[in-house]
Amino acid sequence: MEKDFEQAKKWSLLKQKRSGSAQAIVTGFWIDDGILQSPDYKILFFESATKEWLDFVVNNRRGTKIYDYEMVMGPVANDSLYATLLLFEQGILSVDAAIEQLKTHTLFDRLSFHTEKAIALLNFSQVHLIKN
Repeated sequence: MEKDFEQAKKWSLLKQKRSGSAQAIVTGFWIDDGILQSPDYKILFFESATKEWLDFVVNNRRGTKIYDYEMVMGPVANDSLYATLLLFEQGILSVDAAIEQLKTHTLFDRLSFHTEKAIALLNFSQVHLIKN
């Protein structure tokens, strides 16, 4: 949990800086872990940065939705990966070369919610006002 909070705090401060907001905020939610094993939800899992994950990220960056999942779980393509992803998108890096470069980064996991049915599973837990 601590690592997740530190990641959220960092992103909140970055978002505050970019947008000029007066306050950085981290809002916490939780879901029942059993839901991730439930056959009632279509969940796409990525264990690590793979060819399928790279294709998913590139398609999302291009605004091309090629999936029909309620939730997606796996590494998040944050700003530290931008250069590698851009070189891959431009065809300068092969899939294997891009994955090798990504192994040098700390990849943070994320669980994203893509339908109202999935969003309804979120349970509010807390709000943290982040100090600069």
